[in-house]
Amino acid sequence: MKYIIQPDSFLDCDQQVMQSGQEIVIEEGIITAIEAKGSTHVSKNSDFEVISHPKGSLLPGFIEMHSHMHISGNHENYEELTTEDDDTLLIRAVSVMRDALLSGVTTMRDLGAKNNISFGLSSFGYDARVSDEFKIFTDVDSAIVDPKNFKSNSFVSRKGNECIIPPN
Repeated sequence: MKYIIQPDSFLDCDQQVMQSGQEIVIEEGIITAIEAKGSTHVSKNSDFEVISHPKGSLLPGFIEMHSHMHISGNHENYEELTTEDDDTLLIRAVSVMRDALLSGVTTMRDLGAKNNISFGLSSFGYDARVSDEFKIFTDVDSAIVDPKNFKSNSFVSRKGNECIIPPN
């Protein structure tokens, strides 16, 4: 899969600024170039699908490091957690996750959820594919997991149109 994305602007995380007048070249799920729009042979190559968003901004997937996906942020959240049934909490969690995904969050770290709610959500699975390659976490070596420094042997690679990942 080869794409050229032409947004009005994109967030350059290295320079910490919004860039404009550029196109992003993606080959096999990897950004291979960021260049001036129309300046390369790639933009004239018919092997690439051009995705143009002249009024859009392109941002990386954001990580929500501290969220409580099934309780609200108001002062009554403890009462909600202890008095509302699991179905209500699950509906709220799905709504919170949907809102986060639509605002650019692609990874959430939940802190403080009832296990049957967070485990239940993960059993539904997620579909936010940008490639046909999947990295599936596995802890077959029973190693200590450092979320800031995952070991490469903690993942199994799979390629295909879909990948069913069981709940952890």
